[in-house]
Amino acid sequence: MDHIPTVRCTGTAAGEFPADTAAVRLRVNARHAHQEGAYRLRQEGLALARAVLGAVSGVEVSDESLGENTWDSHTVATWECAVTAVGGVDGLREIIARLADVPSVEVLGPTWQLSEGRRRELREHLQVAAVRDARREAGLLAEALGVRAGAPQRIDSGDAPYGRPEMRMVAMEVARGADLPPRTLELDLKPELVPLEESVTVDFLLEQEG
Repeated sequence: MDHIPTVRCTGTAAGEFPADTAAVRLRVNARHAHQEGAYRLRQEGLALARAVLGAVSGVEVSDESLGENTWDSHTVATWECAVTAVGGVDGLREIIARLADVPSVEVLGPTWQLSEGRRRELREHLQVAAVRDARREAGLLAEALGVRAGAPQRIDSGDAPYGRPEMRMVAMEVARGADLPPRTLELDLKPELVPLEESVTVDFLLEQEG
């Protein structure tokens, strides 16, 4: 079989794109000299957080966990979770507004990110641009050899599966008569730009001119 000459080049494309979703972490740190007291304080903070979560829509909760440790002869009982906006940020804005001034609950964030579908769409767009970048380099190398770069024979994007954190829809009941914390912080939640970069390695067929 005749050897088919090829040239291998790497192309890169990058850009910054507006995030289409946001997330916060909610955390309760209850510290008390007695274990029972720490548990009680944690439950009070947890009840407020769950009351607010149960009163809003358009959010998903993940990574919920309980913890306990000892510090300076005190018990520290903890609870935390991640809350991600789904289909808009109104629900997340409501959570921040009502929990921002609750002493027993920390609100960390928001952090902006790309949804799985949007990230996949942008990566495909950048990979196409990266192939064009590789072709430009291949064209220069081929020209120096007195030939031209033909069709791509192999494209390697180095893709690894992009995993989405396991999430579940919030379905928490609010206790009868429970009062929600007042709204104390109003944020406009303007999306941040998320940088993305894609590189591909492409083998191009080398063809004789003419």
